[in-house]
Amino acid sequence: MFKANVVARNIYSCLECGRNIQAQAITRHGRAHSSEYQSYHAARQRCLNPKDARYPDYGERGIEFRFQSFEQFFAILGERPSGLLLERIDNNGHYEPGNVKWATRSAQQRNQRPRRSKGREPTTRRKVKLIAWIRAHLR
Repeated sequence: MFKANVVARNIYSCLECGRNIQAQAITRHGRAHSSEYQSYHAARQRCLNPKDARYPDYGERGIEFRFQSFEQFFAILGERPSGLLLERIDNNGHYEPGNVKWATRSAQQRNQRPRRSKGREPTTRRKVKLIAWIRAHLR
């Protein structure tokens, strides 16, 4: 333990208490480790950070993050209910007031845009072509 920490009273009873005090000191809202802030931060990174792995599906696609601050985000959505995740109501719309809500994973999966296999036809078209080829060549 350093003498400077003792003098400055920077001694915490446990690591978790230390993190909470530090989070409150460096943020205006004191919720830096909350699930709401993590959802806010992840959505913001997907839209604004070209180095984020999911940027091509969000920021590069033109989806913008339009919340001015975490406080605005939290005031609109409130606390995240257990088991729910952040979802955009209009999947092609922006992260903005009126277009986000907390939703279940199954609700999110129903709201996805259709996925395409890279360089491959959709499975149903391949099956139809295969059946047509079998009928034509096995008669």
